[in-house]
Formats: sequence, C-alpha cells, structure tokens
Amino acid sequence: MKHRIIVVLIAFFSMISPVSADCLNDSYSRRVCGKGECKMSTYGKVYCAREGGGAANNKNDKVECGIGYCLTDDYDRVWCAKKPWGKVTVDENGKMVCDGGCERGSTSYCEDGKATDDGLR
Repeated sequence: MKHRIIVVLIAFFSMISPVSADCLNDSYSRRVCGKGECKMSTYGKVYCAREGGGAANNKNDKVECGIGYCLTDDYDRVWCAKKPWGKVTVDENGKMVCDGGCERGSTSYCEDGKATDDGLR
C-alpha cells in the first residue's frame, strides 16, 4: 500500500513541476544547458532564458528571451509572456495572447548556456 502511494505522489509531482532546464548541442557538439528554454544562434552559440522563461530566434536569427515562453509573429519579431512559465498563443486574428501580457523578447533576458560533461549527446 505504501508503495502505491509513493508511486502516485511521484507521478503527481512530476506532472505539476515545470521543467527547469533545457539542453542543446552547440556547434562543437558540446551539450549546453540552461535554466530556461535554450536556442542556438546562427553562429552555433547556445543562449538560454532564465528559469521559467522562453527563447526564440528573431528575423536575424539572433536569440531573444523572455520572462515567460516566446513565439515569433509574422514579421519574425519575438513576443514573450510577462509571467514566468507563461504561455503565448495566437488568436484567430493573428494577435499574440500572453499570460500576464505580452512584451518583446530581449537579449537582456538571455544567459549563456553552460556546457556539461554528463556524457549525454
């Protein structure tokens, strides 16, 4: 009985806990991780958002990040939710709708990803 309760609790908490890290391989095949979503620039450098944040590439393929998750619009401008872990969607009129409101992505919300040597490639 105790085993079942533990399994149920582990499953429950794994569903409600947000993912707190993202990893990509950079242009040197090094595994690079960050606290938030990560994206690679044109030059193969990985940039990551802060915890709870998102990242997207703009029209110049430069990585921009936000407090919440991000999407690009029809003009390849990056828009992000103002709320950590906040979602971004596009309504039927093509307008961005964001948790906590929308703001433009910025390089100031990005951090350099950290290379790991965990052997996962």
